[in-house]
Amino acid sequence: MFEIRDFKTKIGNFNLGVIDLRISEGEILSVCGKSSSGKSVFISSLSGAIKNPSGDFFFKSSCINNELKNFISSNETIPSKDESLTVKEFFYLSRRKIKGKLSFFNEEDKSLISELSSNFGLKKYINDKIQNIPHSAKNLLFTAAKISQSKKILLLDAPEALLDPLSLKILSRELIKYSKKSNIIIMANNDPNFSICTADSIAIMNEGKIIKQGDSSIFSNDSIKDFFDTEGVIGINIESGKKYIRFF
Repeated sequence: MFEIRDFKTKIGNFNLGVIDLRISEGEILSVCGKSSSGKSVFISSLSGAIKNPSGDFFFKSSCINNELKNFISSNETIPSKDESLTVKEFFYLSRRKIKGKLSFFNEEDKSLISELSSNFGLKKYINDKIQNIPHSAKNLLFTAAKISQSKKILLLDAPEALLDPLSLKILSRELIKYSKKSNIIIMANNDPNFSICTADSIAIMNEGKIIKQGDSSIFSNDSIKDFFDTEGVIGINIESGKKYIRFF
């Protein structure tokens, strides 16, 4: 169990209110909400990209305030998105930074990168420069590189952005697979339908505060406008039985 207690921060005039969360190992939590609700601020603060938030963090009941960076994936350990790098180079630099050494990679590293590139559909681009691959492949690469850090808690900010339908399916499948290895995923999402398909728990954020949390049942025809500032209706996918939201 990962616990966040009394978490808050301030950026300019924006206040991220007190947040308390309990997330089990193997769980995916999606934070949704309208634009400027604080989703990205929350993820950035947790990752260390925004400095000096206050709060306490516990893993399996032990306080990990001083070791948080050892548990959480961070953008600081991902190489700058230099698009002159090849996909393979980007993977290797991501893995090298997290390992903190410049020596050659062992078979475990090579096997992990090979597995991730294959699972994320990136094998055919492995020797291509990032600038020459499709946008969907780039975004899948950035998520796969974070997974290569092998951290217990994976943080993602809108990983579904700019993805085509097949890439969305791949991303959802691989995130679920990663969580099932007793890992925790916390992600901010702009697309609630991706959240419904992928996450175990959904938290709705508004004005820097979590106003509701639960499974997909928190969405209803009456709540959609309050959550997302636009009209929509709930539908049911006949094949999967899962809800989806149609906005209009």
